[in-house]
Formats: sequence, structure tokens, C-alpha cells
Amino acid sequence: MYFHSKNVKIKSNKQISMYICATIGPQVGDKQSLEKLMQAGANTFRLNFSWGTHEEYVQIIKDIREVAAENKLQVYILQDLQGPKLRVSNLTQTINLEREQEIQFAYDNPNSPNLKAKGLYKQENIGEFILIKDGSIRLQIIDVKDDIITCKSLSSGSFKNRNGANAPGINLELEPLSSKDKADLEFGLKYNLDMISLSFIHNEQDIIQVKKLIAGQAKVVAKIETQAAVNQIEEILKHADLCMVARGDLGVELGLENLPQAQELIQKTGVRLNVPVLIATEVLKTMLENKTPSRAECNDIYDSIKDGAQGFILTNETVVGHNPFIAIKTLKDLCDSYSQQK
Repeated sequence: MYFHSKNVKIKSNKQISMYICATIGPQVGDKQSLEKLMQAGANTFRLNFSWGTHEEYVQIIKDIREVAAENKLQVYILQDLQGPKLRVSNLTQTINLEREQEIQFAYDNPNSPNLKAKGLYKQENIGEFILIKDGSIRLQIIDVKDDIITCKSLSSGSFKNRNGANAPGINLELEPLSSKDKADLEFGLKYNLDMISLSFIHNEQDIIQVKKLIAGQAKVVAKIETQAAVNQIEEILKHADLCMVARGDLGVELGLENLPQAQELIQKTGVRLNVPVLIATEVLKTMLENKTPSRAECNDIYDSIKDGAQGFILTNETVVGHNPFIAIKTLKDLCDSYSQQK
């Protein structure tokens, strides 16, 4: 294991028993805040490369390593690549849909909304669903002709350019690494980041491809947020160093009624294959506003640890929450207590 001082990896015999991960954002990106997060119990720092610039992250990486070295703490830096997230494109204004209204998308047409995923434009997908904006807009594919799909809206609502889209059960045929991801990965390797998380993977080949590029310079985290990944979880985890259960998009893909069972399957597979599993999304959501967690959140953390979870990732709780340091301290205290009870 390691903690970082500047760009040099320093060996440590001390093992981290539980990953307590804080996602870094403008609110907690300065050196003083990073030190407070470490003092509260954070030992892992997630850099979300869907946002931010390389220039901003250079300073944050430097500060994390300096604070860790000054306090003789063992910490990790996790680079979370954006991945091939499907998004609506080529919109100049908001689209308002009524229930039963039809809408068309094209793969690449300047005169209509675009969804650039070749796997969508197949006859076999008629009857399947597209979910936009975390599932608030639910569409059903009713026709496919060339590079145009016609959908019927099953709900009313609005969406705009760059809103995310999910297509549960459809192989979108997206490349595992976009040009942005490749540039970000090169940056992460240059600055010796400890872990690289690959988003929206579908199969073990996505992991294998990234591991070849990384060539042992960092641990690879399989971020599970698609139905396809759950279906192939054993094969994926045989090649991954760690696993993240990304419950946001995964809940949209599977439906909330199926999410707990999927999380349990992922965790049990991780335990059997000796792959650490980290739980992310809404771990302490009530602490965005409150200084104490809900009973349900405490139960969730306890049950996750009992099923073998080896860490938790706070996202909005530290990025935009009102109580980032208290949230980390609460998570650390709960993990310490529940790990002893397991």
C-alpha cells in the first residue's frame, strides 16, 4: 500500500481496512478543506473527470499529497473517468414532451436531436425503452429506419441538450474510452494516480483494454452501472482490481426494485473473487442538509458491510453538501463500529 508525497509513491505496511472516499469539488478543493477531510477520516479522494480541468486537478493532486505527507497519512487518489455516457446532442432549445407524443432521434443529423450510439439503430430494439434525465423521461422505440429511431413518450416532461440517456438491455456499441477519456487517462498516469475508474463498462473486454493501457501503473476500478455489466459481473471482476457499485445510473437501468438484489450479487461476487467493492451514490444523502444520517442510511451501510463492502464513496455529500466534514466523520465512525460488529 502507499501514501503519496508529491509524485513519489512511498511504501507503507499499514493496510486500509475500509475505503472512506470523499469526492472533490470546488467546495472542498482547497488545501485547508482537504486537511479537514483527512482529519475527519477520509483516506481516498475521488476526482470526477466529468467536471474540472487538468490545470485544476494538478493543484488538487499536489495539495492532497502534501497534506498526507505532512500528517503522515496513507491516502489514495481515485480518477473517475467520464466514460462513454450516452447523451442527447444537437439541441438548441429545451424539448417539452406530452404523454403519447412521438419524437425522432438520429445518429448524426443536423436537423433533429441526436443519440450517437450505433447499437440503438437496429430493428431488434423496437419495443425497448430509452430513459432520459435519470429516467424522468421514459420513451419506447416504435420504429427504426436507417439511422432514425421513432419513439413514443410514456411520460410528460422536458429535456435539453447534453442530458444523459440510458437504454436498459441494449448494447449501445460505444467505445469504452472516448478521446476525452484517453487524454484524461494519460494525465492520470502522468501524475501517478492510484486508481482509475472506468465508467459504463459492459463486459470484461472493456476492463482488459484499459488494463493494457495502464500497464500496471494504477489499480483498475470496474464501475458497475449498466444491466450488461451486472449480467457479466463474474467475468468483469476476474479482471478488475476493485469494483464500484454506482447506484445512480444502475438504479435507472435496472429499476429501483431490482437495485438491492444487484448490489448484493456484486458484493458477494467481489467477496468470492477477493475484489474490494465500494458503494457509491446517496450513501448519506440526508446529510446534504442535515448533520445526522437517517436510520435507513445507517441500516444501508451496516447491511453493505455485512455483505462484504470494503468502502463507501460520498459524492454530492462532499461536493455540494452543507456538512462535508461531518458527513465523512459520520461515515468513518459508522464503518468502524459496523466492521467490529460484522
